[in-house]
Amino acid sequence: MFARLPDSLSAGILLAIGLAGSSAAKAEEMTMCSDQVSPVRRIELPAPCDMSPEQRAVYDQVMNFFGAPIGPRIALMITPDVAARWSDLLTALEKSSLSRRLWELTILFVAREWDSQFEWWAHEAPALRQGLSREVVEALRRGERPAFENADEAAVYQYLTELMHDHRVSDPTYDALKAHIGSRQVVELTVLAGHYSSVAMTLAAHDVQLPPGIDPPLPPRP
Repeated sequence: MFARLPDSLSAGILLAIGLAGSSAAKAEEMTMCSDQVSPVRRIELPAPCDMSPEQRAVYDQVMNFFGAPIGPRIALMITPDVAARWSDLLTALEKSSLSRRLWELTILFVAREWDSQFEWWAHEAPALRQGLSREVVEALRRGERPAFENADEAAVYQYLTELMHDHRVSDPTYDALKAHIGSRQVVELTVLAGHYSSVAMTLAAHDVQLPPGIDPPLPPRP
């Protein structure tokens, strides 16, 4: 039901929250009927033993992926059909030939726009692994325009800036991005930005928190 987020949350993420060595054991513990699923403050979620088969499928996927009941899909556990469609969309997007460096740049841009602490936390490490420079990531974190060395990154940044701030994209900006990545990838990048905007909205609306012990990675906007 759940697509794997593309190189997004690896064993390094599990290590960061201290779950790499014991995720299976914790998953086992969470199946107990006495355990309560309460990572989303604003939504009353059922205990694992009270879940419908569809809800339990979502829950088990989250536990297998993160090792803990965290993240936006936990909030969707009460609407498992929506969770499934989210996964279907991501599965389709994963077939894109869009550079994973630009993929992660897009997600970090969206995360900063929405001040989404969880989304940024989940994607900062993958962005660096995929080739975004530390200087670009730190500028994005501060809410500043990076001094890009790669023209395709600058084109993505300008495209997303106009799309999200002006709610339209100028012909020169569109054509510049298309020249770098092609029409198909422009369409896919736009859907990717929309998907992760939806993720950020879900996290914000339902007040989904970072894992315990993780400090917010994004500072206040200047």
